[in-house]
This record gives sequence, C-alpha cells and structure tokens, in this order.
Amino acid sequence: MSDTIRLRIFGCEFPIRVPKGGRERAERLAGQVDTRMREISSASGNVSARDVAILAALNLVDELECSDAPVEGPIENRIEALCAQLAQTLEGASQSE
Repeated sequence: MSDTIRLRIFGCEFPIRVPKGGRERAERLAGQVDTRMREISSASGNVSARDVAILAALNLVDELECSDAPVEGPIENRIEALCAQLAQTLEGASQSE
C-alpha cells in the first residue's frame, strides 16, 4: 500500500508515491535535495533549474559512491531513474516559465 504526498523541491511541487509510513523519510530526503539545489544555484549564478538539478544529482551520487556503501543493482537503477525523472520534470517546469 502507498500514499501520494506533495513535496516541494526548489520551488516546484511534486506528487510522490511513498509506502505507508514513508512520509517523514520522503520529506527529509526532499529537504536534502532542496538544500543541495539551493546551494548549487547560489554558487553558480544564473543557471537553469534543469542544470541545477543535474549538478545536484551528480553531487549526491558522488557522495554516495564515495561512501562505504556500494551502489549497484536495483538501488543504482532507482537512482538513475529518479535523476532522469527529476531532470525531465524540471525541464518541463523551466519551459513553462
């Protein structure tokens, strides 16, 4: 069973399906992504939301890869899928501005 919640990241709202009881974790993760994107945006100047999302994804995956936890198999596939989905969503949002 899952719930759909709305998360706000970098000024955009995203409907996200989470497992029952997963709301707090999803909100915490969204907060981390939002913080990272805002840091990159302020350091990079006039950069599109799409580019900020890609840079944030690269930074986060780099941190994960440098950690002791191996990133392979289903987790790696999920990260890649989420990065692609985020980039696509932000690209659509920036085109409508």
